[in-house]
Amino acid sequence: MAETIFFNVWQTDSRERQAALLAEMRSEARVLAAKPGFLGLTVWVGLDANHRVLVEGRWASRAHFDAAVGESSQATATRARLEELGKGEPGLFTESFELGSQVSDVTTAAESAVALIQVWAVAHQQGWLATMRENVGVLTDKPGFQSMRTHASEDGKRVAVYSQRRDSASLED
Repeated sequence: MAETIFFNVWQTDSRERQAALLAEMRSEARVLAAKPGFLGLTVWVGLDANHRVLVEGRWASRAHFDAAVGESSQATATRARLEELGKGEPGLFTESFELGSQVSDVTTAAESAVALIQVWAVAHQQGWLATMRENVGVLTDKPGFQSMRTHASEDGKRVAVYSQRRDSASLED
């Protein structure tokens, strides 16, 4: 079975609501971690004026994901609490390719490290991914590059790109 990746991009209307959403997610993370097939959860806080939060959940398979976050009363109640704080745009993705080294669970990224995360709506997902693979050097050959992961949505309509950079100044190189 292939690993399933769940992305959810949340948008809130203030830093306060963003902080409340994060607190609710931290509480829910303990519940998810106890579910069979759970592999990991990463949450990024947007630093822009849209007060976004990006959530990446990893599951051993689609069946494990469906069993853990399907239409149970617990999952429905959790979604309702989160939706009081922000608007989410969820989707299931599979990993397409990865470049560079990832920060391991044992080490921590430097305080100055920054993640650039984009979720693209695409008309021709496979063509977009092929072009990305061919031209990835434009992004990865720049000073400060550490790693990049690209994921394709199961519905064929989106691509998520995650890039780790040494610091925010390296984004401008």
